[in-house]
Amino acid sequence: MADGANSENLYGVDQHADFFDMGYELFGDKERFNGLLIAGNIFSNEGVLWQLKGKIEVLWCGTLLHHHDWHHQVVAVKHMLRLLEPHPDSIVVGRALGSASPGAFPAADGSARLEFRHDVQSFRKMFHEAADALDQKWEMEVQAHEHEDQLRLKKTHFVPDAGLLEVSFIARRLERLDAATSHHFVF
Repeated sequence: MADGANSENLYGVDQHADFFDMGYELFGDKERFNGLLIAGNIFSNEGVLWQLKGKIEVLWCGTLLHHHDWHHQVVAVKHMLRLLEPHPDSIVVGRALGSASPGAFPAADGSARLEFRHDVQSFRKMFHEAADALDQKWEMEVQAHEHEDQLRLKKTHFVPDAGLLEVSFIARRLERLDAATSHHFVF
């Protein structure tokens, strides 16, 4: 069991299957964990991951989104929402590195790409952009607080900013609105 959930009911997804063995070593649970680990890419709408489309009740998204630009975050959220069961009360929970001054920052791995860090408002806007594209309505709680490991994160390639935040969120799917009802979100 993982915090009350039978591991038989859990799926783990990572683009790199090598991380599965590393996780078993870290947690020492290879003999006890009975969940299904899937090598998949959340940015692709093909592959074994899509066999789960519409079958997930609760989705945890930890420290993934902030490694990508705004556009790729929207794509990832749209794909995550498609994996969820199409009924009210499906939820997405997660966290991301954020900034009191939201915007694009150099990637932590030293590459030329940019990563988008959010504050509460920009995260809501990004999430609802993805939900609007799927004609779905979601309510969400988003919180941000100063990142506790700010000093530890000052690595060679990491470009911190004075307002480094940890953004956490929980979003719950609402009833579908009828076609005559507009569902533009106010931020």
